[in-house]
Amino acid sequence: MISGLPRSGSTVLSSLLSQHDDVYTTTTSPMLDLINIIKSKWPNITGHLVDQDARQLNNIINGVFESSYQHVDQNVIIDKHREWPRHIKFLTDLRGHPPKIICTVRDIPEILSSFILLIERNKHVITYVDQELMDANKPVNNQNRCRLLWEKYINVPWTSLRLGWEYAPHSMLFLDYRDIVENPNDTMPRIFEFLQLSTSTNLNYQQLTPKPENDRAYGLTGLHDIRPELKRASPPPEEVIGTELTEYYRSLKLDFWNNS
Repeated sequence: MISGLPRSGSTVLSSLLSQHDDVYTTTTSPMLDLINIIKSKWPNITGHLVDQDARQLNNIINGVFESSYQHVDQNVIIDKHREWPRHIKFLTDLRGHPPKIICTVRDIPEILSSFILLIERNKHVITYVDQELMDANKPVNNQNRCRLLWEKYINVPWTSLRLGWEYAPHSMLFLDYRDIVENPNDTMPRIFEFLQLSTSTNLNYQQLTPKPENDRAYGLTGLHDIRPELKRASPPPEEVIGTELTEYYRSLKLDFWNNS
C-alpha cells in the first residue's frame, strides 16, 4: 500500500514506482472504502443474521482483494489510500501476514504552504477550503485556512499514520518528501528492499507521467499535478504563510516519524 500525508509526494512516488516492470500503482483507490461499507452493513444483513458464520465476512472481503485488480497484468499491486495504516491489525488478521505500507510525510508547515499556494492558483474559483470558511462566517485568511486544513484535511491521515506506527512500525516505511524529490537514487532502492522487489533499472527521473486523477472530485484543480521531472520548487513556508504560523505549527512537534 501507499499512504501518507497530503501534499507529501505520494503521487510523484506512485509515478516512479509504476515505471518498474512488475509494479502497478493505483490512484486513490476505492477498495478500502468498499471494504468499510461491507463491514458496516454486514451486521444488519438479514441473511447473515439467519445463518451466521464468522468465516463468511472474511471470505467476502478477501474476494474484494483478489478480484479488484484482475484486469491488471503486473504481479505487484500497490494500492493507494491514506487510511491503510489504521487498519494494520485487520489486514494482518485477514490476509495472514502483515501488510507493507509506504508512507510519505512532510514538514507540516510545508504541507500547509503547498495547499495555500494551490488555493492562490485557483483564485478564479472559490475552493472548498474558502467556501467552508465562508459558510462558517469566518474571515478568509491564511491563519483560518491553515487551521481548517490541519483540523479537517491533514489531521485524519496524520492520525492514521500515528495509529499504524504505534501498533506495527515494522509494517511501515516512512519517506520524507525531500528524500523522494531530492535524493531518489538512495530512496528508491530502500523502497524496493522494503517491498522485497528487484531493483529496477528503468526508472527515469526526468520523465514522470502521473495517472489521471479527477481533481474536480476534491474541489481543487491541480491537486495531483506533478512536474515532468523530479524537482523541488516550492518556496520556504515562511514566505507563504509567514514566520508566525510556520513557527506555531513546528512548535506542535507533529513529526513523530523523525523520532522513530
